[in-house]
Amino acid sequence: MILKLIKCHVPVNLKKSFQEAQTYWSDLSEMDGFSGQFGGWDTSELETAYIFSFWEDLSSYQKFMRNKHDRLVQINGQERTYERISITLYHREEPMVSPPIDQLVKCTISPKSDLKSSYVFSSIDHKSHTIRLTFNTNPSSEEVSIQLEKSWNVERL
Repeated sequence: MILKLIKCHVPVNLKKSFQEAQTYWSDLSEMDGFSGQFGGWDTSELETAYIFSFWEDLSSYQKFMRNKHDRLVQINGQERTYERISITLYHREEPMVSPPIDQLVKCTISPKSDLKSSYVFSSIDHKSHTIRLTFNTNPSSEEVSIQLEKSWNVERL
């Protein structure tokens, strides 16, 4: 499984445009190898957006990047809605059941330095509708809490 972690710095005056552009990613649901996507705003850094995209394998993700990604960006104009972007791919050997994206309201990113691979674990708290993603190469040295935006959710058809 591949997890694509996208982190964007979005100035306040561009947040509405970013929100709108993010809703155009629904076409992902038809891509071979796509498992699901969700994202939202960092609760402590209000100009920081996170998007989490899950793929069955690297070849499916690479095929999407070669054949479809740039067209979707061109359609939604998202490159004009943020100042900075960082993208990190994480690989997980063991398969993971796609999270119940439509039920999630919060995501927590947790650091853990003794993991054997870069992205190893996710857990779902069904009571609080929270998913916890754990990394050894965490994009932040502290735990990050993200309020998810339902309109950013994309589920596999």
